Parts: sequence; structure tokens; C-alpha cells
Amino acid sequence: LVKGRCPCIKVRHASECDCTICTFIIINLVLWHRARQLWRRGAEGDGECECEVCSGPLCELYWSCTSSLGALESALLPCGKVEVEPYKLPGAARPFRAYRRECASGRCAMRNPEFFRPTAPESNPSQRVCGWNGLFRRPCPRELVPDASFKWWVWEAMLRAKAKEEGKEDFLSPELVPHIGFRPDFMAEFSRKWSIYIEHIWEVRMCRQGLLLLEHFKPPKVVSFYSDFAAQVESRRNATATCAAKEHFNCYVSVAGFNPTEKPVMKKGRQVGTARHQTVIVAFAFFDSAYKADARSLNIINEDFENILLHGEALYGEWFLDRRRLPGGLVRGDLPADMQLTDMEGAQPLCDEFYLVFNIHDGAPTQFANRTHHYMTAIWRVRTGRNRVDIKLVTMHGKGVYDGYGKLPKSVADLLGRQCIFYEPGTRGFVLALADKHPTPASCKTSISGYWKADQILYGYVDTSIFTRSRVPDAVGFAGSSKVHMAAGMCRDQDKALRDGPLLVRDHFCACAPCRQLNFRDCLMKGVFGDHMREQNCRVQQSSVLPSQSSTLAEFASTLSADQIVALRVADDEMSIEGPVWFALLNGVAEVLEKDVVFAGQTFEKGWHVVRGHWFSFRGWVTGSDTDRRYVQLADNTMFNVNSMIRVGGVKFTSPFRRFRKAGAGLKREWLMNEEVYRLVLESA
Repeated sequence: LVKGRCPCIKVRHASECDCTICTFIIINLVLWHRARQLWRRGAEGDGECECEVCSGPLCELYWSCTSSLGALESALLPCGKVEVEPYKLPGAARPFRAYRRECASGRCAMRNPEFFRPTAPESNPSQRVCGWNGLFRRPCPRELVPDASFKWWVWEAMLRAKAKEEGKEDFLSPELVPHIGFRPDFMAEFSRKWSIYIEHIWEVRMCRQGLLLLEHFKPPKVVSFYSDFAAQVESRRNATATCAAKEHFNCYVSVAGFNPTEKPVMKKGRQVGTARHQTVIVAFAFFDSAYKADARSLNIINEDFENILLHGEALYGEWFLDRRRLPGGLVRGDLPADMQLTDMEGAQPLCDEFYLVFNIHDGAPTQFANRTHHYMTAIWRVRTGRNRVDIKLVTMHGKGVYDGYGKLPKSVADLLGRQCIFYEPGTRGFVLALADKHPTPASCKTSISGYWKADQILYGYVDTSIFTRSRVPDAVGFAGSSKVHMAAGMCRDQDKALRDGPLLVRDHFCACAPCRQLNFRDCLMKGVFGDHMREQNCRVQQSSVLPSQSSTLAEFASTLSADQIVALRVADDEMSIEGPVWFALLNGVAEVLEKDVVFAGQTFEKGWHVVRGHWFSFRGWVTGSDTDRRYVQLADNTMFNVNSMIRVGGVKFTSPFRRFRKAGAGLKREWLMNEEVYRLVLESA
């Protein structure tokens, strides 16, 4: 028996990222079926049951339907599965069949009084109504003994303690825990959860089949990206002291597949069939762990990756391919002399021209910033020249090819530690080590079959200063944006796209032939998924800094008022003090000088626009943070030349806060400015 056992049959161990809907049904169904057989045999001594279920023709079906998930689905959905012709996969052994959405969502057509008759389940089984109550009406009294206890498993929010001395708060996290209650309570809860499960699993199956169709019919000029944020990678050094702090790096994994072809499968020198292959490039983008992964970093890295595929050069980050650094990028450093890394001579595109991008991911990458992410989808065509269809997988079923590749950086980090290989500290040092020690996939593409087997690997370092609102702005969004699983941005009007963010959205992803070609009007699955909706995902206009360099000097001077914060350019010989931009608080409105004025040793000429105010002095960053800059308002009153100001509006500090100085010094007020606001001002300067 042990030798004949299938390798997939294993003892269940502790797991992670479980679906709360599916695990409740799968685990408790086994317990319930085992217990209800004992309940039935234990009550046989009391005589034959006269209830509606046990005395009818559905008695055996009632007591045996819980033997497996498949048996329970077949019993409670008597309308059965139907062939879904638009989702038929060519060459499959059997056609794709699925339950009707109405039956899975509790809206079975047999509930209509025109079709439903009370005697239908006995006279004609095909007229049974889908659902527990529609099929069996009410449970057997043996299962509803009010004072009989039963133990089952439930998901509960359990307390997770944090270190109080570090100022961290306790929080709750869902966990599967045992629960003891009464049989009627379990029956009611299981029936309620089953209604949720059957609709949920229907969505999962339709999504999986849709992805198969998407890949099977993918044309040459279409690229599909499977992307997700992997777990933070922990550094491994050759030797560290006791209780030494380890480095952590944020890792974003994106797998691009394009140019699918049919290749022969050879066995013992002869062809035994064909297999579908495609070109696969895996990109690992790393950035500092102090920056929380969000929709902004996701879209910037995606745009960088697409530009590398199409043009062979980076827009933002520092990227490496086969130990060669790609041209381009905003932040670049020197290459170490003790590594085999070199600069690539000229841009070398990795992919032919493509016009459509399918961006497939689970809900985690956007980190609940769906509005910002949808806005980027809406403007993707006018920004990059390519249409983007954003596909979000079903909740709690977002595992994909990126999860397998996400383990590679951790494995290489462990290898570097075991081989005592030293690399520079910081995120960039780790990326350089990866690019030098693991530049290509471990095995050759031709030696291992697999549709998603990697051909090449890209490693990139992206400085967090690039993740700014000017590149990925915030958006207002629309009602129900978090429930959208398909969004397409195809607007060609640049002004309209940037202003309104028009989108075609749907609650379900469809992969029928017209939808794969972006012809959503002729969708073949409207009766199943419903029609597409047009929504607007407008950009937020009240952002922290709004560039307005086009305004004239007089117009800008007229907008100045008391208690307004402004940014000023600094002379070259003063940049070493606090940088190229200083900030000031105004005391009033601007005025035009009628004669020359000398103030604090500086001459202001007749006709200049001037305003009085106070300087802010930069005092460094907040302890433990790289994103908050500290400023102190100086007491001396001074005069500013409006022409030296950077013409931006809405420059604001995050918040004032008080902190203790030395004994007897009292309290001193300081102001915080987010590093991103400062970067936006620098860009406007």
C-alpha cells in the first residue's frame, strides 16, 4: 500500500496563504461526513425516521452527498454542468464544462414559479432546484439535535503581540482554530459558507480557464506579464556576530512571456509530438525595505521593464543582463573592480514591437491603492504607446508563476553566505552580487520542458527617490474600484486620458475571442459575466505640489499671501549649506518696489516683486526615517525676491511636532516635510 501510494498523498503540514473560504469547506466537510454517519447509525435503534428527507426518494443521496466535494457539488447543483463554447480549448481531451452562474450564485432558474412545482423532485429529478434548501427542503432531525455538541474549525481573528518598548501596537490576524458548538449552529454556518464557496470556486475555475485561453491564443505582438511582490529577501553574510542585524530588501518579480511557438518533442531520436514554448524573461527589481511596496513602485518598475524589452535600455533603474549593465537609468553607480560586470555597448532590444500588454497579478501588489493603479492603466496608452489590460486574479487564489521564481533571490543569498562571498552593504550591493554570481538561469531552456521556463534573467536596482507622485500621481477613483478584476485603458486622446482617466472595467475577467482582441462590444460571454462598464478614474488635483512654471512673474506674485510656504532657488556658492532649494514662510502679500531698497546688506532694485517672511532651517532627518526632513523656523525677518522663487503651489509641511531638548531648554517647534514633496520641488526647479 505504501509503495503504491500516489506521491501527491502526503501528511498535511502547516501552510500559509490559505483561502479562508475553501479551507473551511474542505476541512469541515470531512469531519461532518464522518460524524453524520455515526448520527444516522446511532439513531437507528430509535426506529425508522419519518422525516421528509428519510422517507423520500432522496434519502440515500442526502446521507452520501458529503463523501467528497465533487459529490456534494453534483448533489446540490442538479442542473448540472453545461459546455461553455467560447471557453473551449482546442486539442483538449474533453470540452470545458462549468455550472451555470445562476445556479452557483443561488439564482437557479428552477426557482421561477413557472418552472418549480412542489412535487418536481419526486416526479422529475431534472426539475430540482439548486441549493441545499431547494433540493432537500430541510435537514433530517437527527442532525438538528439542539443539545448535541459538535467540534469543527473556524477562522477567527487571533491576537498577535508586538514589542511594546518599540512603540508597536498589537494587531489581529486570522487563524484556523477549533470551535465547539451545537449541531444546529454548525449546520447553519456550513450552509451559509457553502453558498459563498460555490460561487467563489466557480469564479476561480472560470478565471483559470480564461488564463489558459489567453496563453493558447496569444499572438506574437502581445506580451503577458505575471507580477507580484515577493517576500523580503534577507542577507546572508559569511560571518556575523551574535544578535547581529541582517539586511532586508524589497523584491518585485515580473515574468514576461511572448512569441509563442510550437516546437517538436523528441524522444529517442524521433518526434513524438509538439509542445508549446515561448520566450520568457524574468525580472527581479530590488529597492530599499524602508519604502513600503505600493502601486507607485509597481507601475514604475513595470514601465521600466517594458521599455527594456522594447528598446533595450532602462528609464529609471539600474539593470543588469548576463553580467552587462544596460544603458539608461536615472540613478547609476560605479561597477566594482572585483566583479565581472561590464557596461553593455549600445541598446539591444529583447523583444520585437508589441502593441498590447496583459498585466496579470493578485490583489497584493497594489497594496489597496486600486485608484492609483487604475489611473495608470487608463493613461498607459498615451504614456507608452501600448494598450494595457489589467487582470486581477480571484481573491485568495493569486498564486502564479511569479511565486516559484520569487524564491530564487533567497536561494542565491543563502549560496553567497555558504560560499563566504563578500558584497557591498545595501540593496545595490546585493543586486550587484546577484548579477555577478547568478547571471543566467540554472538550467538550459532546451533541456527542461515548460511553457514558463526562463530564457534570461534581469536584475535591477531602483532608488526609492524615483517613486514620486509626479511620475505616478494619486487618483480619485470610482465606486467599487476594489472589486474590479479587469480594467482596460485604450484612450488615445492624451488630454482626456490625463484628465479623466477613462476605463473599461468588469467584475470578471473574460477571455473569449473578441475580448482577447479588445473588441469588448462583441463579447460572447455577456450572458455570463455581464457587460463592460465605462468608468472615470480622475487624477487628484489637490496633490502636495502642483508644478505651474508657465505662469508669469506678475501672476505668480499675485497668488502669494501670508502664512504661505514657498521654495526658493539658491545661488551656486550656497548650495553646500542646505542644498539647491530653501523654504520660507511668508508674512504678507507681494509688492512692487518703487525705489531701490537695501535690506540686510542685499540690494533690491526698483520694479522688483518682493515679499517679507522667515527662513526655515534644515536640521536633518527624523531619527529612524529616511523620508521625513526636519525644519525649524528662524526668528529673523527677511525680504525675498519673488523672481528667485520656484513657481509651484501647495508646498506644505507634513505636520509640526515638539520634542524635548536639554534640561532647561524647554520645547522647540519643528516641522516635517516628506522627502517625496522635496523631490517634486527639485524636479520643478
